[in-house]
Amino acid sequence: IITSLFFYLDRTSKPNIAELALNKDGRLINKIRDEDAKECSSMKIVRIDGSIYFGSIEKIADYFTHLYDENLINYILIAGDGINFIDLAAAEWLTYESFKWKKNRGGIYIAGLKLVSQDVLKNGGFKEQIGQEFFFKDKKSAIIAIHNRLDKPCLKKAFEECY
Repeated sequence: IITSLFFYLDRTSKPNIAELALNKDGRLINKIRDEDAKECSSMKIVRIDGSIYFGSIEKIADYFTHLYDENLINYILIAGDGINFIDLAAAEWLTYESFKWKKNRGGIYIAGLKLVSQDVLKNGGFKEQIGQEFFFKDKKSAIIAIHNRLDKPCLKKAFEECY
């Protein structure tokens, strides 16, 4: 049992984080699959595949810290349809990270998060702390909302919302 637990934690502690871009068919895909796919210059769209919990926070936090330190974008849109579960430690981290990006940049937005993944966020008051306006049912609505908040024009016109 201990060995199985070790292998489970090892596997789930490294969720896949895919950066999404718009392909010529107008679909958001993992940008490494299509070198011609366009990324928005104002925001990064990422999909996290797996659970966000105490065991996976380090990898995810390192990724977000790298994005923050690069200082190239102000907005992150998390495509939440690949997130299976969020535990208390992850909810606290997400709240902290969200505050950091709101204070110094544009913010972190979440779209398509499964209802079961929202339980800890809702019941613990984290969703309210982050702000309901940062959660969206789908990516399209989130992209529109983010583009409405931009203070400068997009350098790359990836979406029809880009100006």
